[in-house]
Amino acid sequence: MKKKKLKASDFYEDVMVQERRREEKEDLRFQSSKANEDILLGFVRELKESSERKAVQAEKNGQHFAALASALISNINQTNQSSK
Repeated sequence: MKKKKLKASDFYEDVMVQERRREEKEDLRFQSSKANEDILLGFVRELKESSERKAVQAEKNGQHFAALASALISNINQTNQSSK
């Protein structure tokens, strides 16, 4: 059985195939990283919007509570005035 002599072109072709595979893997990693980044940005955006909605609701609740407290105080004052 004869041993096949390696030529420079065979070596070059093997190196190029390995380089293409490495680049493909790197591209896949980049795409995966980009997809993960997009997902995380979506989560952050949703969290920010949710926090803003909660802040608006808390402000409304605070205003409502202040109005109720004011009405209660007014009612107590009227009751005190009536009992005098």
